[in-house]
Amino acid sequence: MNLAEVVHASWSKRDKMNMSLLDAAYADACDNVQLEVDYKAFRDGVSCIGTGPSMLDKKRNATANQLKLAKTLGEELTREDITDKDRTVAPSESAVPFTTPHDRHNASVMSGPRKSSQARPGRYRTARSKHFNDRLEKAKQEKDSLKAEHVNKNSIHCGLSYTISTSQCKTYQVCIGTQHTCECPDFAKSRGKDLCKHIIWTLLYICKIPENNATLQQVSLTDDELQRIVANTPKEISNSFRWDGKNKKSL
Repeated sequence: MNLAEVVHASWSKRDKMNMSLLDAAYADACDNVQLEVDYKAFRDGVSCIGTGPSMLDKKRNATANQLKLAKTLGEELTREDITDKDRTVAPSESAVPFTTPHDRHNASVMSGPRKSSQARPGRYRTARSKHFNDRLEKAKQEKDSLKAEHVNKNSIHCGLSYTISTSQCKTYQVCIGTQHTCECPDFAKSRGKDLCKHIIWTLLYICKIPENNATLQQVSLTDDELQRIVANTPKEISNSFRWDGKNKKSL
């Protein structure tokens, strides 16, 4: 034992530099092993640096936030869908043309306990989409080129029917009702979820709805809204918008 201690002491003093290199190699090997472990954990999303959340926790939190935002948006859309059944109205609302049922500053809407019995086939549109604004501009640009002829085709869901003639001598049947319809390709492309320029043109220039009125952007109406439109639409189409039936070319 004593001899071994003497030999070790002599070797450690004689090869002190070699001992330092050996220690350095050992430390480097340990660092490499630890780095590999940390890198694997990072790739797997379970690494945790310091006291903060791990990558996996961050992903879970981001997913939870997205689900929360989606739930909030869904609740808002649902409220838009059912708001026509829950809104309160004044008894004289039916006598006021083109009022916005959700405008709480409107004199025709009161905060009393009375609820409307009217239901809308689709959701109430509080804002105008880019699609609507584009079609509105086209309808205004073609104000003088489109013409209309009244059609006696009234039904429960269609209060007013018109044949709209275009500058290309094409004609489309437009129905202004609780669910507006048009035979044009643009309306068919949207599957009835957005208005085409022919419907907007009819509402603007035939039914005389003001351009800034919220009724103009609605794809579907309540029975009361439709009755107000029918009541306020002139019986005769003005000469500037009347189609004489010539050059008819239906699709």
